[in-house]
Amino acid sequence: VKEGSVKNTTDDQVTYKGTTYYLNSVSTIQKKVRYALGQHMHGVMSWDLATDCDYENSLSLQRAVVEEISYRRNQLIAMILFCVSCLVCTLWII
Repeated sequence: VKEGSVKNTTDDQVTYKGTTYYLNSVSTIQKKVRYALGQHMHGVMSWDLATDCDYENSLSLQRAVVEEISYRRNQLIAMILFCVSCLVCTLWII
């Protein structure tokens, strides 16, 4: 993201220096959150928040989760919990 390889919120793959990488875009994350809500699941998890871009960036996956939950529930009911051992894992309680 910082080097401009990911340019929009729907890119699920990007080629950088000749190598293609696959990722979850903002739109994919939104779909996964909608699925979790529709299945009455009680949370969604992100393995590595440290590699996400700044929350203010429209490409932030954390922002996508929080906004989708907020939009779907008409109020923000997301709690962010950090793994005590590594401070990397993130869990959004729905």
